[in-house]
Amino acid sequence: MKNLSFVVVALLFFTNINAQINFEPAYFINNTDVKTDCFIRNVDWKNNPTSFEYKLGKDDDSRIASLSDIKEFKVNNESRYVRAKVRMNRATDNNNALDTNKDIVFKEEEVFLKTLSEGDALLYYFEDNNLRKFFYQVDNSNIEPLIYKRYRKSLTEIASINTFRQQLWNELKCDEISRNFVNSVNYKIDDLIDIFEKYNECKDPTYANDQKGRQNLGSTYP
Repeated sequence: MKNLSFVVVALLFFTNINAQINFEPAYFINNTDVKTDCFIRNVDWKNNPTSFEYKLGKDDDSRIASLSDIKEFKVNNESRYVRAKVRMNRATDNNNALDTNKDIVFKEEEVFLKTLSEGDALLYYFEDNNLRKFFYQVDNSNIEPLIYKRYRKSLTEIASINTFRQQLWNELKCDEISRNFVNSVNYKIDDLIDIFEKYNECKDPTYANDQKGRQNLGSTYP
């Protein structure tokens, strides 16, 4: 009897979870630059997706769109993903598995990047399990990684490469952004959104960032 009660409760739980994953108003842009309004199943991706499920109408059958087919998609005027070929460094940031080599190895990958801040300067985010990386783009230039790596110098000492601060200083030139401010920026969502918003506001006083990176993702890295 106890086993039966457990099964019933489990079924109700998973049914409720599934009901909360709705097809929400969205759009996608395909490889021929055609924009299609649709409804995308919003599963609040923790890891950046490689595909998504969508319907052209609420009552239509669902279809699957993959990374190779889609240039961009946006769900419920909140989560926007763009396809990009980027230089990816997949070195772990897990303290128990840090690299002992301070060299940063990049490999080109094609992925969906989540947009955290839009404007003259764009901030992008990529997560794949314990891998969390940030990318940026200024004035329609190529999307580049913000370079950061922690590595183990010895059994008791951890060091970090913080090239991303020099990148921010070089790229986000604005009277409101001082060198001290840049040096205080950490490789985490809140700090990076702050500096990108400050730069975009400096370039355009009417700027308003409509992304919800803070609420959806929280902060990463200490």
